[in-house]
This record gives sequence, structure tokens and C-alpha cells, in this order.
Amino acid sequence: NPSIIRVGVGQSSTVKAVALETKVDAILGEHLDAGRLESSINGYRVELQRITSDIGALRRKLQTILSACDWPLSKDWEIRVEEGGFDTPAKPFFVNHKEKLTTYEVPPPPEPDEQQFPATSMPEYRSYVARIVKLVEAYFSVKTHLERCTIVSGGLQQGANNMDVRMDLETHVLNEVHIVMTTLGSAGNRTLEGTEKFEVVVVDEAAQS
Repeated sequence: NPSIIRVGVGQSSTVKAVALETKVDAILGEHLDAGRLESSINGYRVELQRITSDIGALRRKLQTILSACDWPLSKDWEIRVEEGGFDTPAKPFFVNHKEKLTTYEVPPPPEPDEQQFPATSMPEYRSYVARIVKLVEAYFSVKTHLERCTIVSGGLQQGANNMDVRMDLETHVLNEVHIVMTTLGSAGNRTLEGTEKFEVVVVDEAAQS
């Protein structure tokens, strides 16, 4: 689902829940303790390293599958990856579901009239791709939290006033969300001047004069 932020505080609870001011208040409220803030920053950095390592390992497995065979396989064969040890790289092996056997030897190409299955169609390949997608999503989520913590921490260390920190956080939040809603008045908010350019701007009929 797309993330939504509204610039300007509305009256209803639904509008207030997605208000930029409410979001920034929540971020600041989570990081009042300087010690816990630094602990969170260190934790997020460790988590990013772990996710990066996991993505790298999965990408190597994808490459192992892609380079396992120079031609597509018949429907009876599947490419899988055997986990490597500490100093042993992972290597591919082949499973024949019809004969119920496994082998390290590359199977022969399918007959001309047989259906062909490329490496990218293998179940294990698709599983690794799905895991990478989830890890990438997790990476950007953690990265967002780290950046917000860093903004707050940097402001505290430099003695910046609360308004400067708020504006930096507002800009960061606006750059991260998918949809930004404003009223005609709040569209001139100074924070919007520092955000990245919007790809699409929609003007509702009610804003016309």
C-alpha cells in the first residue's frame, strides 16, 4: 500500500493520523533518551550489515543456478543449490523428479519437441528472488529509521534547536512517502521547498479559483 502524509493539521482523527506534524511528533517522542537513541542507531547499522550480507549470499546462489547449465532443461529436471561450507562455495546439483535421482552432472538438452525450462523458472531460483525482494524492502525500512535517528542525534550533538530538527525530519518524511496531500494554504509550506521534485501533481477542483 502507498504511504500517505498530509501537510497541515486537520480536524478529524483520520486526517490527524496521517498529518506530517503527527508523524514528526511521534519520531521525536521515540528518541527523547540520548542513550537509547545511540543504541538504536548502532542496532540499525548492524541490521543493515546483516541484510546486505544475506542479499549478497542469495545473489550468489542465483548466479550459481544461472551458470549451472548452458541450456534449458526438460520438465523432469530441476536445478538446486548445495550449501557450501566456511571456505567452500555453494555448487549446483540437478534433481530428476521422474527418476527420483540427484546428480552433479549436467543433464542433456531436451529434445526439440520437448518443452524447455530455463534456469530462471526453477522453483529454488524463484524462492531466492522472492527472499531478496523482502530483504530489499526490509533494508529500505531500516535505512529510513536509521536516517531519522541520525537526524535527531545530529541535531542534539550540534545543539540545533527543536525547530531545525523538526524541519529536517519533515523534509525526510516527505521524501520517503509515496503521496503527499496538502490544502491550498499548506501547499506553500516552507518544508516543501526542500523536498525532492514530485513526479505528479494533482489539483482537486475544490482548489480552483
